[in-house]
Amino acid sequence: MSDTIMSNAIPKDKLKEMWLAARNHESEHTKGHKTEYRLDGGSWRADSAESFFVARQLEFMRPGIYAVQYPALKAQKLIPFNTSIDPGAAEYTATIVDQAGEVLITGDIPDDVPMVELKTAQVSTKFWHLMLGYAYSIQEARTAMFAKVPLIPQKALRTREQMERKLDDIAFLGDSTKVSPMVGLLNATGTDTYATPATGKNGSTAWKNKGSDDVLKDLNGAPNQVIVNTKEIEVPNTMVLPLSAKTEISNRRVGDGTSLTILKYFLENQEFIKEVEGTYKAETAGTSSGTRGVAYVKDPTRLEMLVSQPFEQLPPEARGAKVITLCHMRTAGLALYLPKSVVYFDGI
Repeated sequence: MSDTIMSNAIPKDKLKEMWLAARNHESEHTKGHKTEYRLDGGSWRADSAESFFVARQLEFMRPGIYAVQYPALKAQKLIPFNTSIDPGAAEYTATIVDQAGEVLITGDIPDDVPMVELKTAQVSTKFWHLMLGYAYSIQEARTAMFAKVPLIPQKALRTREQMERKLDDIAFLGDSTKVSPMVGLLNATGTDTYATPATGKNGSTAWKNKGSDDVLKDLNGAPNQVIVNTKEIEVPNTMVLPLSAKTEISNRRVGDGTSLTILKYFLENQEFIKEVEGTYKAETAGTSSGTRGVAYVKDPTRLEMLVSQPFEQLPPEARGAKVITLCHMRTAGLALYLPKSVVYFDGI
């Protein structure tokens, strides 16, 4: 195994510690080095050379796995995450609020002054476990010991990556397979809907078939509808588009002698939307599995992703001829407190 294969897998300081532990394994084991992990049970003895080697490797690998970043995943950038919930909570009850009540303008002070009323509804969602694991066998330990190289951390890295990707999927699309389903940013209920005008070729609503001016009307029309319908109480500041639509407006020029793309022109001239992102997850999130765009107020008082337990690795345990590490997350999906702060526009 070469340094090239191991490079960029985990932080360099942890990788260096793994290499040193592998190269010095025999001398350390002879000294009776104590490690925090005891791999009792199964066919592995806590004092065996193989179990000691794996325990030492995991001692440095595990914190390195926590430190890895996944910039390609977009949910945590676009949705506030609430990780302060007690991991013992079985469910989360969100209070959905709508405001009513108009200010009275009067020359006298009447007895029947209108009152602000908060129309509320409570929706409970269950927390679900996300679990996956990785294992190292006695033969993998012996092979690494023979070559005096670390265990390959890719198993652990891929385990965490798959779990983070699943959490990202749930943040956008929820999960409808459970008795108590979770919702995501792209399929919540009670939201506003902007009817995308069919002003493209052959009555199409798709941006690829529309002129630049019509595309700009859609880009402005959706968030403006929220502003008008809520009387400027809710002002969207973020927009998520299907990747195909984002690519279209990122590469097509506005025209009329300007070199600006539609997206750049929109961001420079639109007063409220400050962030536009694209994701393939919006390609089939709309009606009849069509494309869907969403404009919303990115604020934890409006919506947030409920994660009572971020990624964690449970203590390693010996099972037969393997050392198993189970990994765990816990989420209830998206909580949408003010549905009218979100607007969907499909078929773009």
